Amino acid sequence: MMPKRYLFIGLCVLLSVWIIVFHQTGFASLKTAVPNQSGPCTVTKQTDTINNVNVDIYHPTNCGASRTAPFPGIAFAHGFSMFGLSDGRAANKGNGEHLASWGYVVAIPKLPDGAEDRLTILRNMLGFLENDSQVDSNRLATVGYSLGGATALAAAARDNRVQAVVALDPVFHEGGPSGEGPIVWDAAAEAPQINVPAGILGAPPSSCNAESDYKDLYPLVGATHKAYYHIEEASHCVFTDPGNNFCGGFCSGVTDSAKTDLSQKYMTAWLNYYLYYETDYYDYLFGNAVLADMNASLIASEADTAPEGVAAEGEEEAIQLTWTRYEHPIAAGYTIQRRLVPGEDEIPPLVELGSIDMYQDTAVTPNLTYGYQIASRDAAGNLHGWSEEVTAVPDPPSSTPTATESGPCTVTKQTNTVNSVNVDIYYPSNCGAGRSSPYPGIAFAHGFSFFGISDGVAANAGNGAHLASWGYVVAIPTLPDSAEDRLTILRNVLGFLENDSQVDPNRLATVGYSLGGATALAAAARDNRVQAVVALDPVFHEGGPSGEGPIVWNAAAEAPQISVPTGILGAPADNCNADADYVDIYPLVGATHKAYYHIEGASHCAFPDPGNFFCSIACGGTTGAEKTDLSQKYMTAWLNYYLYYETSYYEDIYGSSMTADVSANLITSAADTAPDGVAAKGLLEANQLSWSKYTHPMIAGYSVQRRLVPGTYPEAPFTTLGAVNAYQDTAVTPNLTYGYKVTSRDPAGNLHQWSGEVTAVPAEAKVFLYLPIVMK
Repeated sequence: MMPKRYLFIGLCVLLSVWIIVFHQTGFASLKTAVPNQSGPCTVTKQTDTINNVNVDIYHPTNCGASRTAPFPGIAFAHGFSMFGLSDGRAANKGNGEHLASWGYVVAIPKLPDGAEDRLTILRNMLGFLENDSQVDSNRLATVGYSLGGATALAAAARDNRVQAVVALDPVFHEGGPSGEGPIVWDAAAEAPQINVPAGILGAPPSSCNAESDYKDLYPLVGATHKAYYHIEEASHCVFTDPGNNFCGGFCSGVTDSAKTDLSQKYMTAWLNYYLYYETDYYDYLFGNAVLADMNASLIASEADTAPEGVAAEGEEEAIQLTWTRYEHPIAAGYTIQRRLVPGEDEIPPLVELGSIDMYQDTAVTPNLTYGYQIASRDAAGNLHGWSEEVTAVPDPPSSTPTATESGPCTVTKQTNTVNSVNVDIYYPSNCGAGRSSPYPGIAFAHGFSFFGISDGVAANAGNGAHLASWGYVVAIPTLPDSAEDRLTILRNVLGFLENDSQVDPNRLATVGYSLGGATALAAAARDNRVQAVVALDPVFHEGGPSGEGPIVWNAAAEAPQISVPTGILGAPADNCNADADYVDIYPLVGATHKAYYHIEGASHCAFPDPGNFFCSIACGGTTGAEKTDLSQKYMTAWLNYYLYYETSYYEDIYGSSMTADVSANLITSAADTAPDGVAAKGLLEANQLSWSKYTHPMIAGYSVQRRLVPGTYPEAPFTTLGAVNAYQDTAVTPNLTYGYKVTSRDPAGNLHQWSGEVTAVPAEAKVFLYLPIVMK
């Protein structure tokens, strides 16, 4: 027999090794944990009474790094009670404990057999979980077995608190195993209303599952992400605890722990993927692991995860793709495939996009037919289902104006009164492809009125007509010189535009000239309806051209609050622009995307209409059509990029067209479009990167550069990601220093600015052997 002291030493060695493994994984990723096994948490059970209903509640504790409170919550509906003879809570104790071991708070109430009564109770459970401090109220799910599967699905159809649902061999008939009772739920009417990820597990037909009711239900479910997993040779009883002899006897089925393991595996993987957003579980639901089970004849499965509403339309030298964006954290972005029709079927992705709902393909040849398929992908890059192919033919080109020239739309002007203020409104019409109602709306603030002597509305008629020719509804109100009064009026004009049927209320901007530039910026700082702003040589002083009046806007306090794309145009210092006020304001603006364009040789008078004689006299400057053209070019290109999301204008504001103007000494420019909050942290055999995600349709995703320090950055990005805010680099060598830069990119792949470098050093996993001293 082994001496006790050696046995003790051996156990300590094993414990030490387990500690090292735990510290390397900490269950932080759970990559090696199979979801049919118990999870990392300790489980405690309590019985409570909620609204006079007995409820078993399973709480997870001591889960490790990957599972911390608040946890997702699950309202679990048991099956038919056999007229009160069966205790459904006890029969699902194993499911409750299993899910809690994976970090879910599980409430299993005692349910009657009446369909609406049990649904009311289950929704009350959601309310109970929602108010539990241990539960994340934004991650609630319903799970149900048999008749409870119908209850869980009905709750998902009716209650928007439900974020995922799993139905275990759902049955839709009351009255016992014969299935001859009334329908428990009108699935044909309500299942299409389910819009959360819906996982359905089923078994072959038996006397208790109404001849595999799930097969009739599954096609009705309206969820963008849904799948079923049919467990081969299983009985209806395998979805409850093994050894549930009452079910086996009553339903003529057998319990089988191996089949129960399969049920718990797919149930848990579905919830881990869609409530914990853990991309490792893609493999169990849609990847190699599920294929292995199918090849082994353990299950049959079908998944439907393709985007909905996919459409393609030919435009001038382009094809516009649209689809319904899936609002779920697991859908990090979209990938598009393209082919010439007829053409190859096996093709690489054309482009990877962020979490958006449209893409314009300009790399096309007119009059040829192109086919497209679209798939969403998770944060790890795993692709969901491809859509059916849609086709379109791009139109041949017509003469396309530049942003300097008038746009494609016909312009009509009308004068209206908004809250007793006269407003000139410029409407576009007959724009052709790419510009149709509802249009973006612009509230335009004119400059200082010289105590009512100057008509600022008329002086900016050219700006109004120019922007309307490009497909914007432009409202220019008559403004006083008082800072707060003019700001109130401009915000009232935003409200007017918001309620105009010709205007898209989600694409509103403010534009302003001179003192109006300050007004436009102030509105962008205070009003979240504003989605972009352009300030034309903004001035922050009242009182006339001397600039000696009071400050019109506390830019130091409010400019950092501007979060929308901000374009600022400026001119050299003169006696009307307060010595180029824009130079002082630009660094204060807090927008993640901002740029200024200084028009060389321009006066303050170059930004309203050419020929504005009054401005030239009052300000001592000259008007010049070529300088006004530059002003309108950058103003229009900024708005086309950030309100029409047209990636071709990247060249005008950041790319080759802009650099050509710089080289020709027409402008100087600076842009700040790098991601904010970039940080790097060394982990065990990995580096963790994080940044502030900029939510805007022009941010399709992020790219990361990497180098060894010292060393140089390669020309190509190290990795390309969707619209996420973190990345874990595991292709590293411990104890070496790595440098990283991050940038965003638009849907056409144009890169914005790179961030400053951040560095991190991955740690090496070391094994420490703890041996106790054993005294004789």
